[in-house]
Amino acid sequence: MARKSKQLGGHSLTARIIVLASRLKAQRLGVEEYSLAQLERDSGLNHSVILRAVKEDTPKGPTLETVRRLAETLEVSLDGELEDRFYNAFNYASPRQLAAVKSYVEQHEL
Repeated sequence: MARKSKQLGGHSLTARIIVLASRLKAQRLGVEEYSLAQLERDSGLNHSVILRAVKEDTPKGPTLETVRRLAETLEVSLDGELEDRFYNAFNYASPRQLAAVKSYVEQHEL
């Protein structure tokens, strides 16, 4: 009998944004779900790293590299607003936001 894949649970904002992005990826792929096992395999991240990234009580969040790998795997850059919100949920600026800051600074430097 095949084992049912473990689902990402929790009510933290980070868990919810990953579930949302996973649901959108599943829709793009035309499959019923994009599981934690698939996310683990495709991102190259261990499931424990992913689960720690979404825990509410983790004092220090995941590294930017972990968030970047999750974002790339889930293809959040296909929707600019989702990409911004995804990175923001982990307390990082998205690549798009960083580019806007750089542009703003360059325009206003003397």
